[in-house]
Amino acid sequence: MSLHNQSLNPITMQIMTFEEHVNVLEQRSYPNFGKITCSVIYGKCYLTNKEYVPSDHFYEKKLSGTFTLYPYNSIPFHIENEWLVPFLQHLYWIKNSIIPNKPRGHDLPMMFKIRRSNGSMHDALMYQEDYGIKIRKSVSQKDDFARFYARVFWINNKPVLDPSKIIEYDRDYELEMSYKDIMIDKIAEYNPEIKERGLTLTFSTVKVYHGMNDIQRKMVDYCNMKLHNWISEVVEPAIENVSPHVRIEYKLV
Repeated sequence: MSLHNQSLNPITMQIMTFEEHVNVLEQRSYPNFGKITCSVIYGKCYLTNKEYVPSDHFYEKKLSGTFTLYPYNSIPFHIENEWLVPFLQHLYWIKNSIIPNKPRGHDLPMMFKIRRSNGSMHDALMYQEDYGIKIRKSVSQKDDFARFYARVFWINNKPVLDPSKIIEYDRDYELEMSYKDIMIDKIAEYNPEIKERGLTLTFSTVKVYHGMNDIQRKMVDYCNMKLHNWISEVVEPAIENVSPHVRIEYKLV
């Protein structure tokens, strides 16, 4: 991510209200953090939209499960606002209906069988931390309701993979890899052991820690409220719709 130096005058910082924090994080929880490009303003904290005198107190944080790669999965911020990163991570997953691979928000194996468009069976990988499962409607599949779609990768010339080399495959950039999003019920169809045991989703609530101030505690309550609403309005209906094909449960931790 390129950082353009701009000559900024010293800025008197003002304490933001809870509502102002929520507004910025909601904006940043859209894909690409609300259309941040790969060229950002040096001295601007994108967690608060505040501008600072350029200093060495700026950092980037990569969020997981964004379905994008660097630099579009990393957000620049001033160190004093680092406490907002976990809240943005949770809101990003919720707004985009993402169940990440890391931290593992589901118990699908890292390798399983898929059927390719030519009809052949192929070993596929589901390990990459930038991806996971999305609950969405597919235009190409003409979905009438939102389904669980898993982003899977495979090596074109290796239909059978070694389970002990999953991490090696992921890190070997010379391999010719392809990917697609595949419905969970199709994965269960091609993998009887998954269909038999079903699938468990894990959703983590944001925790209150000793020393949090009032605004931080309100942010915890806000994120957890959004999580519970998303589960009832999006996750549970999707589970019900797929129930004839595969059993899916969820737990809160």
